[in-house]
Amino acid sequence: MSESSQTRTLCSELKKVGATVFAIVAHKLQEPGWPDRFISHPWWQGFIEFKDVNTQSTTKQRIIIRTLNRHRLGSAVFVRHPDRIEDCDHNLLATFSDARDLLTQLRAISSAT
Repeated sequence: MSESSQTRTLCSELKKVGATVFAIVAHKLQEPGWPDRFISHPWWQGFIEFKDVNTQSTTKQRIIIRTLNRHRLGSAVFVRHPDRIEDCDHNLLATFSDARDLLTQLRAISSAT
């Protein structure tokens, strides 16, 4: 399954558990490097940059994730399909089994930082 298909599936699942998912679609007028989605849920609000197992992040993406976390710790992460939550240096922060577990893990990461 492609990165975009996996992202759509997981975002659909996030919506089913009560999350609002705002897609940040790159276009010519937008600064490149911003995370793919903004997620708002009672348990966690923040930015997610989705990556496939073989997809590398850009330097700009890592800088933006790092900067967002300086403003509010734990507010921006990489989610590497199918089940990894990573920091801007691609260190494993947690794994998850489904959308509800993803939100649970993100809440725990934010609380711990």
